[in-house]
Amino acid sequence: MPKPLAEQWREFARYQKRREEQILLSVRKALKQQVQQFIAGGYTPEAITIMPLLPVLRSLYVDAARIIGGNTYNELRKEYPQRKSLETKARLPLGFNTFLTGIIERFFAVDMVNTAQEITDTVRNRLVQILQRQAREGYSIEDTTKLITSQGFTENQARTIARTETVRAANFATHEGAKATGLVLNKVWVSAQDNRTRRVPRNTFDHLHMNGVQTDFNGLFTVSGEKLEYPGDRKNGASAGNTINCRCTHGHVALRDAQGRLLEA
Repeated sequence: MPKPLAEQWREFARYQKRREEQILLSVRKALKQQVQQFIAGGYTPEAITIMPLLPVLRSLYVDAARIIGGNTYNELRKEYPQRKSLETKARLPLGFNTFLTGIIERFFAVDMVNTAQEITDTVRNRLVQILQRQAREGYSIEDTTKLITSQGFTENQARTIARTETVRAANFATHEGAKATGLVLNKVWVSAQDNRTRRVPRNTFDHLHMNGVQTDFNGLFTVSGEKLEYPGDRKNGASAGNTINCRCTHGHVALRDAQGRLLEA
């Protein structure tokens, strides 16, 4: 039987918290570089590029692929031993790592650019808002520069990015690691197990009551009317309110035929 949902989330949360702290310094540095681009470009939003963010995001996804993707793959194979033909296919850890890293690289080529662009657009908007407000209130360029280069400007945003993207990367890796098993699977939403989990009426989106909800592996979860492939996913139009700072994960259940034999994809 699969692990209880609470145990699955605890294991996920340990990785997420550790990786969030590890990547936070790099995110801060990337945001500061973008602020400097803004200043050096004469306070022009178009001077801010996605380039400082790309290596940070790549590091997140490659690490998640190797650790979370690999763990998911191994746990499913251990929980649901496969036929001999499939056991033989994936014995070499190096081969699996190469396979999974290849998936990440392909994902990085398109979706990571989009993610970096979304973050960069947010940074641009915030800087422009500060610039406009400071100008209305009569502050000098020097005062404005001090404000946007202060640690406070980037700190909260860096923490949000580190948390959101760590969860998104880990859930993507979980999905790909499960797919690599060759089993027919259902996926199960695993909600964050504490009183901070978003829920109605105090939040527009309800993740608390998603706990234990299943869908087929290639299907989409419906969360307060929005579609997500896994927690943190935005490819299908989920809003920021449904994904930013989400700490949920997802697990998998292998399906069997009428004789109790595992189904292969």
